[in-house]
Amino acid sequence: MKLQKYLLSVAFVLVSIPICFGQTESKLVDEFGKMSNDPLQARVFYLMESLYKNNSRGLVALSAPKGNSLARYINERRIEGCLLWMKYDTSYLSYVFAERNDDILVQLWEVPQNAPKPQFNLVAHDYKLTDLSKPVRLSMLNVSDEYCPLRFDMEFYSRFLKANPKINGKIVIYEKTAKKYQKERLKYLRELTLKEKVSPKQINFARGKYEGVSDAEFWLIPAKKQ
Repeated sequence: MKLQKYLLSVAFVLVSIPICFGQTESKLVDEFGKMSNDPLQARVFYLMESLYKNNSRGLVALSAPKGNSLARYINERRIEGCLLWMKYDTSYLSYVFAERNDDILVQLWEVPQNAPKPQFNLVAHDYKLTDLSKPVRLSMLNVSDEYCPLRFDMEFYSRFLKANPKINGKIVIYEKTAKKYQKERLKYLRELTLKEKVSPKQINFARGKYEGVSDAEFWLIPAKKQ
């Protein structure tokens, strides 16, 4: 009888080993390159539902093609926009910046409780854009990006300006009257210089052609090469 119980115990342990290992290993859920909002939302939704179901945590590994390190920050903020749009708990996900892996820009990982996180060759999350070679519109207020809108605010914008003294910010404001334009201009100038501590020399403004809707564009402008 004792031998039988022993054999049953051994069998149970042997059967349980794969299950235990499976529960303590990180799993690559998805990986993809450039993607529009609808399919991005679907992939983030699938990941988050799996995390909730299994009481796991998620890890997002972001890489970028050569010459476009800004892509890491944009994808990070788009995924955060997905979470906010769908009212998910943002604390379930953490992010790492990784060196480029072919054309894969985003990897979504599920990390069970007490499981080690996957390892990457990390890139500093310091907002430095040494490879920015042409003007980039970072955001526009009235772009109707449903499902995964870029999570944009003045703090995010200012981080690039403070980390890159040779990059200027250009804000194009679309208002019906000069008075409203000046009001918006002063609002952004105060927030960036007084609250976010950006140098006034890095901020330029322009009034765009008003076409029935108030709006604003936020650009990053690299210094001209000598």
